[in-house]
Amino acid sequence: MQISLAPLLATGRTQFSKDHSGQLHFPTLAAWEQKHAELLATGQLEPGYFCNQSAYGTYSTQCSESNMACEFELEQAWKTTFPSSQRVHYSKAFTWMNRHLPGIGKLTAALCASDVVYIGRVQMHSPQEMGAIVLQIDTGAKKALSNFGLAPGCL
Repeated sequence: MQISLAPLLATGRTQFSKDHSGQLHFPTLAAWEQKHAELLATGQLEPGYFCNQSAYGTYSTQCSESNMACEFELEQAWKTTFPSSQRVHYSKAFTWMNRHLPGIGKLTAALCASDVVYIGRVQMHSPQEMGAIVLQIDTGAKKALSNFGLAPGCL
């Protein structure tokens, strides 16, 4: 099954992605816009059908299907940086997403990179790699690692 990175990140964890799980490959922005318009024309869609603004944690007003043009441009940059013939190391995907995806922080970049593992474009992280990323994210998980003695002295 082919999946476009742009719609995956914009529509992940939405009713749209559930209803159309086998049809998430849009080779161009025009193909996405055609499907989007077709579904909007039904007049039967609930708010948030295309974009779950809480999909990656805190509600984000920057998550919108209106960002799709930007997402397709970023997909081309992704493909240029990471040719499809190779699976990307998790930490490289995390760093790229954190730098390039609009309006997201380190935690959301890690969650997005994890989503792309499932479509086979990013390698599953090792425990050490994820531990290093958790330390970079610098939130509550860092304290938990220290409390469990898994990352002594990291606080």
